[in-house]
Amino acid sequence: VVPLILRDSERALRVGVALREHGINVQPIIFPAVARNQARLRLFFSSEHSEADVAALVAALDTILASL
Repeated sequence: VVPLILRDSERALRVGVALREHGINVQPIIFPAVARNQARLRLFFSSEHSEADVAALVAALDTILASL
């Protein structure tokens, strides 16, 4: 499990939805599960993920975060 700290709950939700639209399954963790300024995405990696899978995640994050 790898947390991606985004700080803002609304931003974490938006990024989570956008990643799902790219076919990437993530779990937003928002207030009250974490402190208000500690919202994050929970990314799950396993040995079944390829380098291409990770590259696709990074590319999608780059595009999504640049648009917010």
